[in-house]
Amino acid sequence: MSLRELGKTGVKISAIGLGCMGMSEFYGSADEQENINVLNRAIDLGSTFWDTSVRI
Repeated sequence: MSLRELGKTGVKISAIGLGCMGMSEFYGSADEQENINVLNRAIDLGSTFWDTSVRI
């Protein structure tokens, strides 16, 4: 996974982020084990940018 610098902070994050809204109850019931599997796979692929913001 390629990394990019976050602004001028010096912090490097993955170029591709993981949107986590689908892991909530927003779209219906969420499968906790499936969510854990997705997060573990994202880690394995080098993802360091996860969008966990709250929908307002």
